[in-house]
Amino acid sequence: MTFDELEAAARAATPGEWRACREGECSCGMIRSIKLDAHIVTVHDEWYDPIPTIKRGERREDDEAVIEKLVYGRNGAKAQRADAKYIAAANPETILDLIAKLRAAQAVVEAAHDPEDGIWRGWSKRLGAALRAYDALGGSK
Repeated sequence: MTFDELEAAARAATPGEWRACREGECSCGMIRSIKLDAHIVTVHDEWYDPIPTIKRGERREDDEAVIEKLVYGRNGAKAQRADAKYIAAANPETILDLIAKLRAAQAVVEAAHDPEDGIWRGWSKRLGAALRAYDALGGSK
């Protein structure tokens, strides 16, 4: 995936900061948009298909429609919580910020390189400019 494709995906997604329920420590696995106060996705500790079935009672009127699970596998609760934290952290706002910082750094590197003779020119001056650009973008926040 290119930066342009990643940027387009981030811009198309629900905007703003995302948070995992109770900072990822909740077993529900829910991730919400803070800006829109909306549900984004739920991370499960297992994957399955729901199978509608009839639970038979002693009499026909005692029959009950139920949904059973055909479980294919489990990741476990620890992985579920870690995945929820990670997905929330990789929200569109964060991805767009990272892309901007990477593009700024890439521009500085390209400006410092002389394509004609393959040498780096004015590297100390360019390093200072890169550090100033990095600080202007928020540094390592």
